[in-house]
Amino acid sequence: RDLCQAIGLSLHDLYSSLTGQELLGGEKQVSGKSGEIFWFTADQRFVLKTISDAEIATLVRMLPDYSQHLREHPDSLLTRYLGVFSLEDNGCNTQFVVMNNIFEASPHLDLMYDLKGTTEDRWVDPAPGKCLKDNNFAETTVYLHDAFAAGIHKAISSDTRFLEKQGIMDYSLMLAIARDGSAFKRPLKRYSQFMGGIPATEALGVTSDTLKDVTVFIGMVDMLVTFGWKKVTANVFKSATIGITEEIDTVAPDRYASRFRAYFGLKIRGNTEKCVVSTVPADGFVTPMPALGRSGGTAAFFRASYKPGAADKEAKLSKDYWIGKDLARAKDEVAFYEVAKSLMGVPGWQVLNWMTPYRGVCRCPCEVSASGPPQDVDVMLLRNGRDGFSTCRMLDIKIGQVTAVAGWQGKSAMSAWMQTNTIDAVTNSAGQGFRLEGFDSPPDTLGTFEDLLTEQKLLKTTNIPAAKVRRFNLQRMTATQFLGYFLDLHEVPSRSGKLPEPPAKDAASHLSKLETQELVLLSCIEELSAFVDACRKVQAPQQWIGSSVMLCFDSGARPSREVLRRQPGNWGVSRVHIFDWGRSELNLPQAHARLEEEKKAERSKYWSYYRGAVAKLLFDCCSLYVSRYWHDIKSVTFTLWDKDQLSSDDFLGTVSVDVPHLGATAQGTYELSNFDGSPVKAGLLRGTIGTLNAKVAPFQQSSDSRFGAAYIATVHKAANLPAQDTLSPNDVFVEVATLPDGAGDVKAKANLPEVQGLLRNGPHLSSLKIDAPTPAWDESFELGSLRPEAKRPFLQAIGKALGIESAPETELMAKVDEFFRNTVRTAANEEKATQLRDRFIKTCFSDLSDC
Repeated sequence: RDLCQAIGLSLHDLYSSLTGQELLGGEKQVSGKSGEIFWFTADQRFVLKTISDAEIATLVRMLPDYSQHLREHPDSLLTRYLGVFSLEDNGCNTQFVVMNNIFEASPHLDLMYDLKGTTEDRWVDPAPGKCLKDNNFAETTVYLHDAFAAGIHKAISSDTRFLEKQGIMDYSLMLAIARDGSAFKRPLKRYSQFMGGIPATEALGVTSDTLKDVTVFIGMVDMLVTFGWKKVTANVFKSATIGITEEIDTVAPDRYASRFRAYFGLKIRGNTEKCVVSTVPADGFVTPMPALGRSGGTAAFFRASYKPGAADKEAKLSKDYWIGKDLARAKDEVAFYEVAKSLMGVPGWQVLNWMTPYRGVCRCPCEVSASGPPQDVDVMLLRNGRDGFSTCRMLDIKIGQVTAVAGWQGKSAMSAWMQTNTIDAVTNSAGQGFRLEGFDSPPDTLGTFEDLLTEQKLLKTTNIPAAKVRRFNLQRMTATQFLGYFLDLHEVPSRSGKLPEPPAKDAASHLSKLETQELVLLSCIEELSAFVDACRKVQAPQQWIGSSVMLCFDSGARPSREVLRRQPGNWGVSRVHIFDWGRSELNLPQAHARLEEEKKAERSKYWSYYRGAVAKLLFDCCSLYVSRYWHDIKSVTFTLWDKDQLSSDDFLGTVSVDVPHLGATAQGTYELSNFDGSPVKAGLLRGTIGTLNAKVAPFQQSSDSRFGAAYIATVHKAANLPAQDTLSPNDVFVEVATLPDGAGDVKAKANLPEVQGLLRNGPHLSSLKIDAPTPAWDESFELGSLRPEAKRPFLQAIGKALGIESAPETELMAKVDEFFRNTVRTAANEEKATQLRDRFIKTCFSDLSDC
């Protein structure tokens, strides 16, 4: 009586429905596991369900609180329990509970789901009339009027918190879909404004042809199961055997409630969050689109070339402006791109300006198989990073110290654990918060180091594929290492068959290699600095798990000198994009406000990881820039190493050479020294001194060059090197570093660890000579120092990254000297260098507590 009064239902109406006509049903639910029997009143208003003694005890215990909750929350989605009855027939006692029928208003339901917000054992083979489960619902999203969606999320939040306090779990949200709107009839009584049918849109995918106008019916049921000893035992057993603790159904009430709320926050959304994919007509493209293979992942790519005269504005820029990505392997990504597209130009979302440009989805014939006929494929049109480049050198840098999270965007706990412990933990993700995942068109230098990897006997005996070895080598590189390879344009005669190119060749019309390297790195720094600034303006923390930053430029052609007349930030010599959104979400402020505190904290944590990693990448780019171009060059240091794959590189010797004046040359066979200044000796009796034949010569710059002084350092050959490998000759390479200190000062302090670290901070790298007792290179490197006025764009970029872009130039110069110690006198040891890097990151993002 009290419950009926609380929900405004008369006892007369209740008993009239129960006794007016014969009950329907009396059968077990087909897909249920409880074994309970269900009946329905003839007017479909009420449901009768058998109930256990334990459930009756739970209902009686919580009855006062339950009644009060319904009074305080009239739009609750909880089933309205209206009475518990006992029926005795021939000595057989049957207990049952009477509830409202949440599907009362629809005589015909096309689909019915029992949803718990988990995936463990939540699949039912579809059949007419069968109640389906969460895994059947995986591809579906329901969109409602924004006010209805917000109200339902509020109701789910208050209801689950009530159940959590009562120690209840294992409840479900029943959701039914009626696609025939004409069959809908208003219920005699709405127990909640959200019960009895709501107009909605059912989305079965991401293209417009998957959207259907429907009526949905919802309500929460099975709310009498507590986390007793049986459920606790099941939790322990499943955790030990299944391992995917985020997904098992038998979890404590607090975790169950939190997971339940999070799930329906994603599956029931407002219309303004609706993602309808932009469609692009195929008639503007050459079809069938040729296959381009796969890029590291599983998605296939296709060449999307415009036909002559195509109307799209991008067609006027380039016929190969776009590239096609198979949508079948990118459904999660396309939703991200569409939401991002709608946010372009919105204040606070400037960070999306760096997202790989996206056009939409085009359905067209594609050459899926080399032997079979073309097939219609939905392809995402993304900006072709290689467009306009003769040779696109591209870095794919995966951001974040954790690149897989259990339960996030479909990632299982076991899969996330494996990736975290077998990839993240042993690669540069753990070291610097990011790792190099891919490297297109690498320099010949890197190829010589990879040769050593793939030729090792250890790898041959284990049959590890060479591609996996190369990829793991990339993933272990620090930023300083892979940025050095990224900028490397020098010729390796033994590999390319070409002699070093004179720097003066067509210098009047094109940039030298030195100028190209500097402008590419500066351009990347400017983009990353602006991106850091944009990250500070994002209005809600993002969880961009496994996404990447792309750096690329044309390594096959040197830019015209015309680029030097462009404004800083618009050099046009490189591209920086963020991409790979398969495990990411765009967390809008309104969606963030709905999240549990635990989920809010999770997004804040991963957003801190992301921003910290981007700031570290920027720091390493800046450190390399200052090391190579900032100070006047007074000496060049050549350091020889024996490359080891399973341990640290072995030192072979070093020599520093003062740079000559213009018109002079420093050339000769130089004796190698140890870091303590003693001569390097080799031979059985250590009677011969190791030598390096090298040359340093200045070269004239064009009058419009950004460089005030420039030099060519050439490494010819070495001899009498001490043997470091027991079973084979040394594998030798040379590091070429420049310093604003004279050769004598460098030699005097070379035994200090901080000076040795300085020499390895972004040097130019020769090729690796494998099994070479007397290695010969004949490789040349262009070195230089900037004019004072040419430093301003870098200072402006640093100011933007640090949030002090309006600071005077003297203050910005002081910041460069503070963070980037690049002289023998100011060199920082490893601990101090880490402190400087962390201080830089915290200046970029003051809220980061841990770098």
